[in-house]
Amino acid sequence: MTPVPSHGQTIRARQALLLLLLASLLGLRAGYLQILDPPECPPPQMEDAEKGASGKTAPARAERTEARSARKPLPAGPLDLNRASREELMSLPGIGPVLAERILAFRKENGPFPDIFAIKQVPGIGEKRFERIRPWIEARGR
Repeated sequence: MTPVPSHGQTIRARQALLLLLLASLLGLRAGYLQILDPPECPPPQMEDAEKGASGKTAPARAERTEARSARKPLPAGPLDLNRASREELMSLPGIGPVLAERILAFRKENGPFPDIFAIKQVPGIGEKRFERIRPWIEARGR
């Protein structure tokens, strides 16, 4: 008869449990190492849906975004949110005519911005967009 430990498990059950624990620890370690040093992956291939009517491949979204923002000159210095015109606001990265109008309408309705963080109350300006424009804005002229 196989000896039974006091808590009701056989020695074989303990060995199996230990083996499973060891295997899972090794698996976690392998996953951790893969996170630290991920394997090189080739760039994704474009699908047929991304090809234009001419059959040529359209540029990837990131490339189109970079091309758009590369054409837009950045402001020379910090832009005062309380005095900036529509065109000046549009010089900020990620701010087009629609958002510039929203900023002006918000400023007209609520008065001057007390600080730069108040611009996040404008619809369409979330944390990501705010972080993009933060180096280029200030709120002085109240």
